Amino acid sequence: MSVPLSVRKNIRDAQPKCDEALQKINDATGKEGWTCEVDWPTVVPQLSDSDKNRIGTIYFDDAMEYLARNLVRTCKIETSKEAISEATNNNKIVIRPNAKLKSNWTVAFANGDIVVEHLPNISSVSTLEYLDLVALVPTEGLPLSVRLNLENNNKRKDEELEIIGTATGHEEWIIEADFDSIIPKLAKSDQDRIGNIYYDDALCYLARNIKRTLQNETIKEAFNEATNEHKITFQLNDKIAQPWTISIKDGGLIIQHKVAISSISTLEYFDLPTIIPSPGLPIPVRVNIESHKKQHDENIETINTATGVEDWTTEIDFDTIVPQLEKSEALRIGAIYYDDALCYIARNIKRNCANETTKEAFLEGVQDHKIIIRLNPKIKSPWTVKIENNCLVLEHLKAISSVSTLEYFDLPSIIPSPGGLPLTVRLNIEANKKSYDDNMEIIHTATGSEEFIVEIPFDTIVPQLAPSEANRIGNLMYDDALCYLARNLKRVLADESVKEAFLEAVSEKKVIINIINDAKAPNWSMKFKDGALHILGKKEMNSISQIEYLDTIGLMPVPGVLSLEAKLNIAKNQERKAEELEKVAKATGNEYLLDDSVWEDIYPKIEPSDQKRIGNLVIDDALCYLTRNIVRRCADEMVKEAFDEITSARTIVFKLDKDPKSKQKEAWIIEFKDGVVVCTGKAMASLSTLEYFDFEKLL
Repeated sequence: MSVPLSVRKNIRDAQPKCDEALQKINDATGKEGWTCEVDWPTVVPQLSDSDKNRIGTIYFDDAMEYLARNLVRTCKIETSKEAISEATNNNKIVIRPNAKLKSNWTVAFANGDIVVEHLPNISSVSTLEYLDLVALVPTEGLPLSVRLNLENNNKRKDEELEIIGTATGHEEWIIEADFDSIIPKLAKSDQDRIGNIYYDDALCYLARNIKRTLQNETIKEAFNEATNEHKITFQLNDKIAQPWTISIKDGGLIIQHKVAISSISTLEYFDLPTIIPSPGLPIPVRVNIESHKKQHDENIETINTATGVEDWTTEIDFDTIVPQLEKSEALRIGAIYYDDALCYIARNIKRNCANETTKEAFLEGVQDHKIIIRLNPKIKSPWTVKIENNCLVLEHLKAISSVSTLEYFDLPSIIPSPGGLPLTVRLNIEANKKSYDDNMEIIHTATGSEEFIVEIPFDTIVPQLAPSEANRIGNLMYDDALCYLARNLKRVLADESVKEAFLEAVSEKKVIINIINDAKAPNWSMKFKDGALHILGKKEMNSISQIEYLDTIGLMPVPGVLSLEAKLNIAKNQERKAEELEKVAKATGNEYLLDDSVWEDIYPKIEPSDQKRIGNLVIDDALCYLTRNIVRRCADEMVKEAFDEITSARTIVFKLDKDPKSKQKEAWIIEFKDGVVVCTGKAMASLSTLEYFDFEKLL
């Protein structure tokens, strides 16, 4: 079919525009001789009437111009230019309609030509300017879009490799990736931006990670040793658990990712030290230990200062301990040992060594000035401390916990102490020295003698006690026993007669406090022996307050038959005796005496309870009743005269007749023998009968 004249004229008029576009394409591609081929007899019949008459304008003025602009822009990139040149060896552009198209315009590279096709109903010619020619150009190997994206990110790749080179100290780092294998498996969107993904994102995050992590020299050294090929390889691995992972293999760094690319930023915080191979301890463990070296040194300095010794060291077999621990504890073993355990034991040592006795014993027990920390799964508590082979040994269970207990572990209890007594006992005794001094001052004041001393044989007492009592023997003896004794003596010795007798009984001026092994004995007892006062208690150390009320007076030895209590009671009644004898003198006109033999006669014959109050019984009772009898009866002058005559010795005697063969029936009788008034009783009872005994019948 021939082409109408009007159409041919339009084609002719538009030809210069076509030539201009072809020249632009010549220039853009670097190749001359580009042509435009249109099969007008075939094309024109397929068009609408309106498009037929302006087909030259549409093809040459519009389509060729937009295509030229696209080629000019695309070929500015040398790789694109080269690929287009290779794909268009015919240097020919074919334009034609195609009713089967799904879009208004398409471009294809086919058989060395650029084929431009459009729908018969022509519209949107301008889309030719922005069609993605790169994606359409056939190339061997990687798609051109992929190659271009990689090239576009080469600068970024070099920048990130430079960061890695600086961080590692090695400038020759390279990137490897089997793109031919990787690209076909990726989504199209990821294919076309693989350069961004690998170089602008993944490599960037990895570089940040390496830069941060390798600030630690230990990690840097191990990392460089493990990656001596200085190579980073990207691999696709859909079997990994996470979107991205990093490993070290054959001297290189392997970066793997899933097919569905996501979460690239996780590379920045991937735990690099955990993958670095290291002989002996894992790198993260070594780093944790080293990062807490400062705390180690500070705590050792605290111990140095506390003990006055500058050469303290630590010994820890990390190679043996770490494999036995849970991973979480292994990774912070430096913090646990140096920042926690060593800190708490340093505080403990500082507190305890403030006491010179403890400090001296501690240094003698730990002569090597070494602290050993080790794992012992057989101990019963989370941590324990002991002294072994002149070293301080800290042991813990496999599951590390309760590290703070080291601060309050009873350090003195494990320190060997020369001299028999455990250090805890010696410390408790020393801690109560002030109580000892205070109570001794009370005793010195009470006795009026500064020479009094207290002896406590701790070496023999302590082994007999339960640990709870042994460890507070200073409290028990100085703060309790001695305190109650001081109160006892202060109260009792306030009486000068008692004090005098006491000083005579305790001529050695010594108090001995000791343990008595007698199940039948009271909790606490007292005795005077060999010029000393002995305070004796059972090993249970119960009811120490009983010492305050022990019968010091009743137990105190005095010369003669009478006890001190009896003598004190007699002395207490002397004033009453004088009053009663004065009454007798007034009634009789003569002064009478109470014969002293009465005391030694009566005392042995009465009950102990009565012995203590013999003065009351004889004077306040017996003499009183007798006096009343005499006064009443001598009111009669005849009786008075006869009484005066029969009592010429002017003496009164009281005595007891304990003879079971005695014929005396009355409780008390009055007799007159050799001028003496003799009152005889069967017991110190019914004394009131003396008031009414009829002695007139004897006159």
